[in-house]
Amino acid sequence: MKYVPGEDEIKCSDIFHYLLDLNELDMVVYRHLSSDTKRADELAEKIGKDRSTVHRSLQKLISCGLCKRERHLLDGGGHYYVYTAVPPDIVKKTVKSCIDSWYENMKDALKHFDEEFFG
Repeated sequence: MKYVPGEDEIKCSDIFHYLLDLNELDMVVYRHLSSDTKRADELAEKIGKDRSTVHRSLQKLISCGLCKRERHLLDGGGHYYVYTAVPPDIVKKTVKSCIDSWYENMKDALKHFDEEFFG
């Protein structure tokens, strides 16, 4: 069974890990984005990781709703993307909603315990 910390041990990072499957690097990327909009290569240089590694974290953050991506066109053709963190107050509301939904789903699932396991 996967270890879930006790109530006196739970930290914010645990919530993001268990609920959104984010790792430490994902949270480092989010923290760096929260101060300013950045390109993936700028983030990679700043945190000392490969651009492809940072890009994977950015994709996870986008899919979780913690950051947004905006396309910019270059004058000579081509484009690049910049990434912006969703403000912490919005993230807290989103995570709270996820926790509430998860809790209700777990309570509903538990109603079927006897039927599902002993049927």
